[in-house]
Amino acid sequence: MSALASALNATGEQAINQVKFGKLDQVIIKGSEGFLLLQSVDRFILFAASKEIYSLALAMNVLSRYSKLIYQTLV
Repeated sequence: MSALASALNATGEQAINQVKFGKLDQVIIKGSEGFLLLQSVDRFILFAASKEIYSLALAMNVLSRYSKLIYQTLV
């Protein structure tokens, strides 16, 4: 799963750079039965999954709010 998350994150970074939208914050992937959210924190990629859109919004908020704390815990 980590290799897949890394590849998806790298593709997102390339797309954001090409359209000059600044720095990549999050990658959201929507499937027919749920969502996957990726957030890059330095050399780590955090991901969350959700079946409902409202849970995805909560996951986005939690990852944004706590990503620096999670990073500090990992290093």
